[in-house]
Amino acid sequence: MRVFGFLGVIVVLCAGWYIYQRSASDVADGGSPQQQIDTVAIRQRLLTIAQTERQYQAGNGKYATVRREPATGRHRAARLHLHRLGHEHRFHDHRHADRRGQGRLADARSHRNDAGHGEMTRALAIFAAAVCIGAAQSNAPSNDLPQPYRTTRDWGELPPGVKWAAVTAIEPAPDGSIYVIHRCVANSCANRPEAPILKYDANGKLLASWGAKMFIFPHGATIDRDGNLWVTDARGESGIGHQVFKFSPDGKILMTLGKAGVSGSTPGLFDQPTDVVIAPGGDIFVTDSHRNGRNNRVVKFTRDGTYIKEWGQKGSGRGEISEPHTIAMDSRGRLFVGDRENNRIQIFDQDGRYLDEWRQFGRPSGIFITKDDTIYVADSESGPDTGAHELAGIKKGIRIGNARDGTVTAFIEDQESTAADHSGAEGVGVDLHGNVYGAVVRRQVLERHVKK
Repeated sequence: MRVFGFLGVIVVLCAGWYIYQRSASDVADGGSPQQQIDTVAIRQRLLTIAQTERQYQAGNGKYATVRREPATGRHRAARLHLHRLGHEHRFHDHRHADRRGQGRLADARSHRNDAGHGEMTRALAIFAAAVCIGAAQSNAPSNDLPQPYRTTRDWGELPPGVKWAAVTAIEPAPDGSIYVIHRCVANSCANRPEAPILKYDANGKLLASWGAKMFIFPHGATIDRDGNLWVTDARGESGIGHQVFKFSPDGKILMTLGKAGVSGSTPGLFDQPTDVVIAPGGDIFVTDSHRNGRNNRVVKFTRDGTYIKEWGQKGSGRGEISEPHTIAMDSRGRLFVGDRENNRIQIFDQDGRYLDEWRQFGRPSGIFITKDDTIYVADSESGPDTGAHELAGIKKGIRIGNARDGTVTAFIEDQESTAADHSGAEGVGVDLHGNVYGAVVRRQVLERHVKK
């Protein structure tokens, strides 16, 4: 019974932590949910358990704890019970034995059994504690990971007279070309003549550019299996914005979702759409609402742009979203949604059923998943809490891992990983050779990370 008692305490502690971690964000929207795992608190509780064990040993097999009966039974509530281990009860059973020697023998055997149970209990408690703490640590974002990349910031030919503006997305195409999306000048394309869409070959030679005067705030992008480019516009003004565009590889508009310059929540309208991903069968998934947006949802369309359904609303519970900033799909067709203000990735099936959530990749601004299910997550905002629930103490950068089981294996630390400013890469892309590209908004630069 002692074994199960001790393990029960450990299980309760682990379960308590798990529930806390799963619903730590079930607080008022204005609150600041604790997203980092408090392993110190877990260790403190384990130390308390160890101290109780020592007290038992020092007390000749008695716990010093007192248990009161429930208040509903007043005739029993007055009785106080000291918890005793089995040998004390067994001794009580034998103390009226006709042969005193038989009673002493039974007591000695019972004492030896208790000692064996105690050793086994301690071993199992230590094992359970290690599992519990290991699970806690594995779900917390880590700064201490291998960094197997070297970084360059001079890749990509620019059109004459153009400098990098805020870079927001990088999308490698099946033919080896690479699309880069940037915001014309500084952080906006409003009333600008520059083209926000730049197409490169694998060596960084500029092949084409387009999209001038079509966007206000170009944001997320994706490539479908036919090599077409999709780009979202996450703001609107003067009859432009709040839309999703589908382009052919040569820049021809093939489809437009949303109404130009109109923000809304009804089917067919968006409010600051942030990103888009296309299923192999052609279904379209759009994350809708940037910070302080009205929708905070994922919207699903058929391949021809017909509205199917949507899910999500402002909040921090399961399936609720606060700033869906990015979306990606793994080889199984699961949708990975970057729930940025909640510091987590939520995983859904294509009908919107909640599957899981991951916090070990930090605060997700961008997600890219390769064909072999390697996942790259750009964290551009962790650091001091500015009021948007950032992860204090966590470095900005790109965390790399496995989309199948959630393990995190590598880290590309940002140039300003501990700065208070949201200075890290927001978008992330990976070319056919495994080179990683970071789209940096605040510093207005394109970074290329090559394996050492």
